[in-house]
Amino acid sequence: IISTGVRFAFDGNKKKATASLHEGMKLLMAGGNGGNSDAREKTIQTRSTDADVISFSGCKDSQTSADAQIGGQATGAMSYALIKSLKSDTTMNYTDLLKSMRQTLEGEYTQVPMLSAGRKLDLESPFHI
Repeated sequence: IISTGVRFAFDGNKKKATASLHEGMKLLMAGGNGGNSDAREKTIQTRSTDADVISFSGCKDSQTSADAQIGGQATGAMSYALIKSLKSDTTMNYTDLLKSMRQTLEGEYTQVPMLSAGRKLDLESPFHI
């Protein structure tokens, strides 16, 4: 149900949002776990999703993200690097933003921030919140 609202907020398509809500309610009433075998199979085959899912993570899978004390405040090291990078330049593309975050942490923390997406992403496109 939440995903229906999110979908409508992002694309404004009432028909798709209503269909998504209808499907979700059918699964809920049937006691389903939310799985859709057709959608799951498509995702496995194409290694993509219909949604725009972009995620910055604090570190590689083999690492641990650090908590930090910066300016007397508790924060995550990656969160600090993201905010600092965006404050320095609000017109960066994804590649430049990730590089800036990594440079901010370099020498202070061993973690390496990562970027992942649910489908092909043009890394040279501007980063927007």
